Amino acid sequence: MSTPSELVAYTLNRLQPDIPVYRENQKDGDIKLPSFFVQQLATQTQFKVSDEQMREYNFDIVYLVDQYQHPGQPSPVERIETMNEFMMNNLEWLVDKDGTIIHRIRDLSTDVQNGDLHISFSFTSRLGQTEEGVAMKKLIQKGGFYG
Repeated sequence: MSTPSELVAYTLNRLQPDIPVYRENQKDGDIKLPSFFVQQLATQTQFKVSDEQMREYNFDIVYLVDQYQHPGQPSPVERIETMNEFMMNNLEWLVDKDGTIIHRIRDLSTDVQNGDLHISFSFTSRLGQTEEGVAMKKLIQKGGFYG
């Protein structure tokens, strides 16, 4: 089973296959621009009467672009505006490695901070206990997608 941040990375790779996706800082500090940097934020859990949990995962994706204007290319502001519109129009579902729809995104918002585009959203996952009673696993969704 994929982790929540892996699902975000798979989704970004499907939407923008030519843009690298990073989930952690690179040892040499070298990143290719443009790129996406996936940050998992706070996660909330709501316990149910049964042995189930509802988890809300929150993410901030940072779209990093070269901040210099290069001749014959769109300006950094134009690139950010274009990506902002693209994400607002296309980022609706999270998919797994095979492209199977897993979760619907909620509360999608964007903001530009220090010249970088921040794309924020959340999604909810329903989980149930395994037989061991300690580890949690994702339940198979019935009747459509939750969240």
